[in-house]
Amino acid sequence: MALNGTELDANIMMKLFLILFGLSLGIGVNAQTVTPETKPAPTSLTFKETSFDFGKIQQSRPVTHEFEIINSSPDTLKLQNVQASCG
Repeated sequence: MALNGTELDANIMMKLFLILFGLSLGIGVNAQTVTPETKPAPTSLTFKETSFDFGKIQQSRPVTHEFEIINSSPDTLKLQNVQASCG
């Protein structure tokens, strides 16, 4: 059975499509593998106080308060994204 030019091109294109489709499935399945999460080491923190009430504050008057945190863990502790709340 001889194939003409159009049938040959269609056959090659179909094989190429199937190969690329198979490769993309393999990559997609491989990307879905779950890696185990590493849990951070537990820390031992002690807060002398967890909140502070400033009472009534005049508008445009800056106020400050220092919170003391004691790290009794042998590891260094890094505080990130510390935010004050209003109200």
